[in-house]
Amino acid sequence: MRTYIFVGGSGVVGLPIVRHFNEKGYKVCVVDLNDPAQFGLDVPFHQADLLNDPVDSLLPEDCIANSSQVVVLNLAMVRTIENGGAKDVPDWHNKSLDRNPIFARNVANACCYYNQKVIALYYISTFSIFDLRQHASLGLLIPENISNPCILATDGYAKGKRDGEKETEKALEGGIISTGTIRLSTPQKEEVFDSNWIASGRAWALTDKDCVFGVRLILTQEHHPPGHTSYNLNSFPSLIKTTNAIKVGFVHQ
Repeated sequence: MRTYIFVGGSGVVGLPIVRHFNEKGYKVCVVDLNDPAQFGLDVPFHQADLLNDPVDSLLPEDCIANSSQVVVLNLAMVRTIENGGAKDVPDWHNKSLDRNPIFARNVANACCYYNQKVIALYYISTFSIFDLRQHASLGLLIPENISNPCILATDGYAKGKRDGEKETEKALEGGIISTGTIRLSTPQKEEVFDSNWIASGRAWALTDKDCVFGVRLILTQEHHPPGHTSYNLNSFPSLIKTTNAIKVGFVHQ
């Protein structure tokens, strides 16, 4: 039976995804500093510190040993300012630039340690790696024109997430057959679509239901594609492979 391990699954993005998978009957496990039970989610939990714990202790060995296939989704990131992640915006960007690549590298190395069981490793990233306002000023939507030459953002958070994507891809060198990046905007509790998107430069805002449906579509593939694939979650009901990414669209649930 396949097991889905959600690293950082007690966080803002992770909780609704884990809850959805659990409700659908998938075998799940959360790796986090915080037990998801305190948020009302009773699922197998493995406590780990991604910055300080040994690599061979980051993933739950018992969960891996009792599964025929393991898919790992790395959601770990520095929490937002509102959640106490940093004292101010510059501090948040500095922490993101420093820690996000370390989180991704350590999770990738942990997967390589168990590479005979881990069939795929995915990394949750963000559309904020692109300079959305610059794209908007040129009349380019994100992610609709993601295959066009992209203007990258230069702040610490964006660079940290881009480096996290690269660290995830390096897991291929350690024996993981399939890796992927899933880019999305932070899910909202309700639909928040900006009718003047071009003027604001905002990415599409995904609801919790949008997010979990798109992520489930990717993680539950019967055969994960070999190599590294980037997936861009948008709000259109299509699955379109472009030159450098796959756009994952979906209908509202």
